[in-house]
Amino acid sequence: MKSIILFVLFAISFSFMGLSQDANTVKTLSADEVRAGKNTGLFTFVYPDGTNADVIEDASQYYVQYFTVEFDANTSTAMIKMITNDAMGRRIITRFLTASGMQHVLVGEKLYDPQEFYDNFLAD
Repeated sequence: MKSIILFVLFAISFSFMGLSQDANTVKTLSADEVRAGKNTGLFTFVYPDGTNADVIEDASQYYVQYFTVEFDANTSTAMIKMITNDAMGRRIITRFLTASGMQHVLVGEKLYDPQEFYDNFLAD
């Protein structure tokens, strides 16, 4: 009986970890879109449903010298347009994602932390 209760508690806590991970994971449209963004200076990120536009606006105000952010609250989509499309500016995108509460970036089926995302997709 004790082991059944422990198993149920473990299962419940594991499911909450999965839910909380979704709450701090931003998605890209595709790996190809991110790679194309290195050339165009345009990046699209889809935030979890219910993301407050104020959070995105507050976070973006610190990075206006690097890029602009347009956030559509209806689709929870942030469009980033680089002012100067260079490696430093793209590195700042990871700071913005973190400042807006995101700890992971989902590209296709693979989850990256912001540094891994930069290394794999944004670095020169």
